Amino acid sequence: MDSKRPVVFDGNFYWKSQIDDLIKRLDFPHHVFTLKAPLEVCIARDEERGKTHGADAARAVYKKSTEFDYGTVIDINRPLDVCIQDILSYLPEPYGLFNR
Repeated sequence: MDSKRPVVFDGNFYWKSQIDDLIKRLDFPHHVFTLKAPLEVCIARDEERGKTHGADAARAVYKKSTEFDYGTVIDINRPLDVCIQDILSYLPEPYGLFNR
Protein backbone atom coordinates (compact mmCIF):
# COMPACT_ATOMS: atom_id res chain seq x y z
CA MET A 1 0.00 0.00 0.00
CA ASP A 2 1.22 3.49 -0.85
CA SER A 3 2.01 5.10 2.52
CA LYS A 4 1.35 8.58 1.09
CA ARG A 5 -2.14 7.83 -0.15
CA PRO A 6 -4.90 9.33 1.98
CA VAL A 7 -7.37 6.87 3.46
CA VAL A 8 -10.88 7.77 4.60
CA PHE A 9 -12.76 5.81 7.24
CA ASP A 10 -16.42 6.68 6.89
CA GLY A 11 -19.17 5.58 9.19
CA ASN A 12 -21.54 6.29 12.01
CA PHE A 13 -19.63 5.71 15.19
CA TYR A 14 -22.07 5.12 18.01
CA TRP A 15 -19.50 4.86 20.79
CA LYS A 16 -16.50 7.09 21.40
CA SER A 17 -14.52 3.97 22.34
CA GLN A 18 -14.79 2.78 18.70
CA ILE A 19 -12.95 5.86 17.49
CA ASP A 20 -10.44 5.75 20.36
CA ASP A 21 -9.63 2.14 19.48
CA LEU A 22 -9.22 2.91 15.77
CA ILE A 23 -6.94 5.87 16.47
CA LYS A 24 -4.75 3.76 18.79
CA ARG A 25 -4.17 1.38 15.88
CA LEU A 26 -3.16 4.08 13.38
CA ASP A 27 0.59 4.47 13.07
CA PHE A 28 0.41 7.49 10.77
CA PRO A 29 -0.89 11.06 11.01
CA HIS A 30 -4.65 11.26 10.95
CA HIS A 31 -7.56 13.69 11.22
CA VAL A 32 -11.02 13.10 12.61
CA PHE A 33 -14.07 15.04 11.46
CA THR A 34 -17.61 14.95 12.76
CA LEU A 35 -20.06 15.82 10.01
CA LYS A 36 -23.22 17.46 11.32
CA ALA A 37 -26.57 18.22 9.70
CA PRO A 38 -30.07 18.71 11.10
CA LEU A 39 -32.28 15.62 11.38
CA GLU A 40 -34.58 16.90 8.63
CA VAL A 41 -31.63 17.10 6.23
CA CYS A 42 -30.54 13.55 7.11
CA ILE A 43 -34.06 12.24 6.46
CA ALA A 44 -34.27 14.12 3.14
CA ARG A 45 -30.86 12.82 2.01
CA ASP A 46 -31.87 9.27 2.93
CA GLU A 47 -35.02 9.65 0.82
CA GLU A 48 -32.86 10.66 -2.18
CA ARG A 49 -30.81 7.46 -2.05
CA GLY A 50 -31.54 4.54 -4.33
CA LYS A 51 -31.92 2.26 -1.31
CA THR A 52 -33.61 4.26 1.43
CA HIS A 53 -33.66 3.11 5.04
CA GLY A 54 -36.70 5.20 5.97
CA ALA A 55 -37.36 8.10 8.30
CA ASP A 56 -37.57 5.93 11.45
CA ALA A 57 -34.14 4.40 10.76
CA ALA A 58 -32.71 7.87 10.04
CA ARG A 59 -34.09 9.14 13.35
CA ALA A 60 -32.59 6.18 15.26
CA VAL A 61 -29.16 6.58 13.64
CA TYR A 62 -29.27 10.35 14.14
CA LYS A 63 -30.11 10.01 17.83
CA LYS A 64 -27.27 7.60 18.54
CA SER A 65 -24.64 9.15 16.26
CA THR A 66 -25.12 12.69 17.61
CA GLU A 67 -24.51 11.81 21.25
CA PHE A 68 -20.95 13.15 21.00
CA ASP A 69 -18.66 15.08 18.66
CA TYR A 70 -15.12 13.95 17.92
CA GLY A 71 -12.36 15.91 16.24
CA THR A 72 -13.23 18.86 14.03
CA VAL A 73 -16.94 19.50 13.57
CA ILE A 74 -18.00 20.23 9.98
CA ASP A 75 -21.43 21.67 9.21
CA ILE A 76 -22.56 19.70 6.17
CA ASN A 77 -25.82 21.56 5.76
CA ARG A 78 -24.12 23.52 2.98
CA PRO A 79 -23.22 22.86 -0.66
CA LEU A 80 -20.94 19.84 -1.09
CA ASP A 81 -18.07 21.84 -2.64
CA VAL A 82 -18.07 24.22 0.35
CA CYS A 83 -17.95 21.29 2.78
CA ILE A 84 -15.08 19.66 0.91
CA GLN A 85 -13.09 22.90 0.89
CA ASP A 86 -13.74 23.27 4.62
CA ILE A 87 -12.40 19.77 5.33
CA LEU A 88 -9.39 20.25 3.06
CA SER A 89 -8.52 23.49 4.83
CA TYR A 90 -7.67 21.47 7.95
CA LEU A 91 -5.36 19.04 6.17
CA PRO A 92 -1.65 19.71 5.74
CA GLU A 93 0.16 19.43 2.43
CA PRO A 94 0.20 17.33 0.33
CA TYR A 95 -3.53 16.74 0.95
CA GLY A 96 -4.26 20.42 0.51
CA LEU A 97 -3.11 19.98 -3.09
CA PHE A 98 -6.42 18.28 -3.85
CA ASN A 99 -8.28 21.55 -3.45
CA ARG A 100 -6.42 23.32 -6.25
